[in-house]
Amino acid sequence: MATTYNIAVAGATSLVGEAILELLAERKFPVGNVYALAINCPEEAEVQFGNKTLDIENLAEFDFAQVQLVLLAEASDIAAKYVPKALQAGCKVIDTSACFRHDATVPLVVPEVNPEAIPAADSAQNLVAIPNAISVQLLAALQPLHQAVGISRLIVSTYQAVSEAGRIGVDELASQTAQLLNGRPVKSKVYSKQIAFNVIPHIDVFLENGYTKEEVEIVDAIHKVWGVAELPISVTAVQLPVFFGHAVSVWLETSQKLTAQEAGNLLRQAPGIELYQTTMQQSANYPTPVTEALASNEIHVARIREDLGQTQGLSLWLVADNVRRTTALTCVQIAEKWLKTIGF
Repeated sequence: MATTYNIAVAGATSLVGEAILELLAERKFPVGNVYALAINCPEEAEVQFGNKTLDIENLAEFDFAQVQLVLLAEASDIAAKYVPKALQAGCKVIDTSACFRHDATVPLVVPEVNPEAIPAADSAQNLVAIPNAISVQLLAALQPLHQAVGISRLIVSTYQAVSEAGRIGVDELASQTAQLLNGRPVKSKVYSKQIAFNVIPHIDVFLENGYTKEEVEIVDAIHKVWGVAELPISVTAVQLPVFFGHAVSVWLETSQKLTAQEAGNLLRQAPGIELYQTTMQQSANYPTPVTEALASNEIHVARIREDLGQTQGLSLWLVADNVRRTTALTCVQIAEKWLKTIGF
């Protein structure tokens, strides 16, 4: 009889939590009992798990001794409070929040990049963190190039969907769009300026160096996962009026010459990557968040170009579903690999 594992999904009513449950069911994860947990959830709330309906239980009252694995899709303050309780109960925990990403004792894992960082059977480490969605997208897509010839510099511009902020971001874009289309003034609560029909070069708070916390978060994640603390990286993070799907424009310098064709060949063979060849004859053969990335399990790469002035420079365009692909699927993939590595 196959071994099964009792699992708790904390934050089950969040966008990421719902996607995690959907992927666990789709990928036939060996679950026994699945517990859907949330904070401040209405009574009799439910969520789907495959063809089953799960009642939402109160995270604050949950006994973690009932499960072996906790997949956490809550905010950092909730993670800070409940991850220690889950660890104390002997659970393995995968945290999607920012709470433990900068903790040197906690591995930050992207399955396509550093699966060896997942704790081994004899390790006392029971907690794994994952980077934010845009960092996963960058790391997974650029790993084949970095592994082949080394990347010596990165300049990144991100174009991020409002679902990065969760339902409140989606709701604000939807309500502002309705307000404007009905000739009413907009009200901004989540974002510093109107997000509907607008572009905001500001995600999270500004720091003293002029960068935002989101931009520094991306730099730190790449440095930690690749183990290259001295790699020069510059990031501009931009908020777009798009519900789901992050896009990234990347310029990179390689340590050795790599042609656009060679880069394309490497990416074509990489797992989880879908490559598009844009030519004069196929001028619209490129992905966008809405038409290709939405609900997709792949990271979509296109417009690979050699720099016109820098002989070792390349430019790329990347898109991915930030909720399903680069957050929820990353979480589930780590859980799958962890089971194969150590079991419970």
